[in-house]
Amino acid sequence: MAEEDVDWTQVFDRVKGSIFSIQFAPKQDQLEELKILADEVKTVKDKESRYDKVRNGHSSTGFAYYSRPTGLLIMTSAHGLSHLFNASRPLTRETLDMMDITVLCDHQEETIQEARLVNAVRKYGTATVAGVDSGEDTIVLSVENSSLKNYSDDGVCAQAHPTLEISAKTPINHRQCMMVSWPSNMPRMVSIGTTVSSRGIDMPDPLGYNMNVLEVDMRTAESSSGAPLFNSNGEVIGILQGRLSRTRSIFVAGSHLHGWVQAAHGA
Repeated sequence: MAEEDVDWTQVFDRVKGSIFSIQFAPKQDQLEELKILADEVKTVKDKESRYDKVRNGHSSTGFAYYSRPTGLLIMTSAHGLSHLFNASRPLTRETLDMMDITVLCDHQEETIQEARLVNAVRKYGTATVAGVDSGEDTIVLSVENSSLKNYSDDGVCAQAHPTLEISAKTPINHRQCMMVSWPSNMPRMVSIGTTVSSRGIDMPDPLGYNMNVLEVDMRTAESSSGAPLFNSNGEVIGILQGRLSRTRSIFVAGSHLHGWVQAAHGA
């Protein structure tokens, strides 16, 4: 299929059931410990700003990449919690365990949006940490199928959450791509852009990043961290890492993400 003939609506329809909204909220009895850690790493210089980040937690987008008999592995980014780590003190499971981590699947959101339920209270399910590598800006979560709620009743979501393929290949430059994101307190969004280049992170890096990133001409919304970037085949080629400018964004390259798939198969 030629690039100009890509039917992104079809790609979106294939992948949307695999997209999740993720919330990281500090456990109230761990707030002081998290403040101490934020003071020690000092990646946020202003004290009040640090404490605001600790109190407010973080939201991100994630996607299912591996299926187990009882649940899923979901991948997202780590940089939204950068107030809790730096190059010499990477983000750890122990730190993440100081937070309540919850996820919401797209099927529930679709029900809410279609019915125009403006005051709907979304039913998040509990997730646990399966892995973290802040050097490659990645967090992996485990969620049981029984934790994925539907909206219509108190039951479990019975719809499929297919796992997405991650491409380990470096994308060809100047090709169209699509990002599906779920900014905080907003419905999910679709953005179309063009790949520009692949490069390493500039060193030294205060957060300890050691990875290749993709530069993409694409507008991205605040709090879309971790959103997957797709090629025309519907394969994940990166996850959102940040913005370089109003119209250019960077993504953690799929070659790094693919290692988590290999690890899951070997577990």
